[in-house]
Amino acid sequence: MTGESYAGIYVPYLAYEIIKFNKLPSTKDKRIKLKGIMVGNACTHPKDCYEGTADGNSIFFYEFLYKHAYFSDKEYMRFQGACGIAFQSAECIKMRA
Repeated sequence: MTGESYAGIYVPYLAYEIIKFNKLPSTKDKRIKLKGIMVGNACTHPKDCYEGTADGNSIFFYEFLYKHAYFSDKEYMRFQGACGIAFQSAECIKMRA
């Protein structure tokens, strides 16, 4: 099972539920084959993903906007360069203004 971004919340939870389901004696003939999980660019806690900064937004908000074509690839690359490591840096804050 794979996913990205907010899947960091639901993929581990769903995998855990599948494992619990597979351990039930009553599900012997209905077991779900789960080989593993993988999550890329994961949001692992809703607070980290959506808690806003002074401008009310998180880095995941800007990721969402890019993935829905609100930014060009060039603008996104500038954003990643300014904000990818330090979301609260002066350059990133200036770019978000």
